[in-house]
Amino acid sequence: MTKNNSLILLLFATALLSCEFLGLTDSSIPTQGEYLYYVSQGEKNPGDQIFRYSLEHENHQELTSFNGAYNLIFDISPDGNNLVIQTSGYGASEGKLYLFNIAEGKTKKLEAKATLNPFNLTDTTFVHAEGRFPIWSPNGRYIAYNHVSLPVLGIYDNYIYDVKKKTISAVEFNQDDEFGVYWASDSERIFFRRVKTNATGLYVSGLKGENQAKVFDKYMLINTGYSEELVFGNTESEIHLINKNTSEVERKYVLNIPDLDSFNIIEFIDKKNRLLLDVNRFIDDKRIHGIYLYNLNTGKHELVLEASDKIKLGSYSKYYNPYLTSN
Repeated sequence: MTKNNSLILLLFATALLSCEFLGLTDSSIPTQGEYLYYVSQGEKNPGDQIFRYSLEHENHQELTSFNGAYNLIFDISPDGNNLVIQTSGYGASEGKLYLFNIAEGKTKKLEAKATLNPFNLTDTTFVHAEGRFPIWSPNGRYIAYNHVSLPVLGIYDNYIYDVKKKTISAVEFNQDDEFGVYWASDSERIFFRRVKTNATGLYVSGLKGENQAKVFDKYMLINTGYSEELVFGNTESEIHLINKNTSEVERKYVLNIPDLDSFNIIEFIDKKNRLLLDVNRFIDDKRIHGIYLYNLNTGKHELVLEASDKIKLGSYSKYYNPYLTSN
């Protein structure tokens, strides 16, 4: 046996012992590593599935599926152990919030002690168009989400679910406000857009809608993102870095992806200043959907995953790397 083979066997044995110590079974799903979570149209069931793609091993793993549910939207808990999933569609899975434990591979419907029952969502089309709901607080204590009450008029109510107490509370916003763009780092404040009134802009408030204050005035870009110090936005071919105090564009990044048709910023990834982008390219009258990483320091982009006949890449993706996001 060679020295390299001995080392591989030693590492493998160490990994097995670690799994036994932690009480993990062979069916457990590891959470360590660099992954892209994405929604895909299921092959086996008439509904959406959530997959996880390993950037290191370049393999795809189905995590969970919902028969009859479409336009799944999800967020990952700060510790990387759970997904909160919002469904829409028809049947038993319509308009509900679910909690999926990644290690156990189990899905359960979120339950609340309060009599208010906004988990029975009637329509999530407007929510899905924003692609920011539900969203987990940085400390893992709360989940912000909304309930569309009058989808034709774009009117919806906003709520916060307390994961520890299993209670829900309403956030008193004007119905013209778009809720929960991002959480503040202290998990005690949230940022939201106000788009249908004369006070257009990005605002911050407490968890009940109190102490509202404007962060910046303009709402003129296709998509915006907030990360405490930085405000990002994008046009059809550029990423903008916006001064939150003056609302002026301080720097522009040109996205030089060949055959670029359109893109949106999914999220700000880590302290290495990377953005996760949802990109559409147009080649030979065919639209090609892909997920990219863009490094703000180097100005370089990197293809993470692209749709194909085998990869049914949906319209919502979430990136997670505990080595980069944990401090």
